[in-house]
Amino acid sequence: DKECWKALQGSEHMTTSLRLEQADHGFLEGSQQHRQTIWRSSNHDTSVFFLQSAAAAAKMPISAAKQARLRAAFRSPVTSYEPPRCDAMDWWRRASRTGAFEKLSQPRTK
Repeated sequence: DKECWKALQGSEHMTTSLRLEQADHGFLEGSQQHRQTIWRSSNHDTSVFFLQSAAAAAKMPISAAKQARLRAAFRSPVTSYEPPRCDAMDWWRRASRTGAFEKLSQPRTK
């Protein structure tokens, strides 16, 4: 293992880590304006580290349900892409105002 990976794994702030097997996840590849397909299966396993202060971990623990939702998000191929309609700061302000961050901790319903 690389030193950077070991540093993250051993961090005093690392509260949870996930290992996503290569066959079980993928990602959005860049240059979506030039490609028909933007989903790409991963070439390697991926580690996801959650670094939190003690206060953050107490307020927003990384539950098994949240971990399962994250795994599912990495597993799901994207079938379409719609460019964002606002810049990141605008999204952040609207999400904060509407309580979207609190909604992330709730299970999805269809």
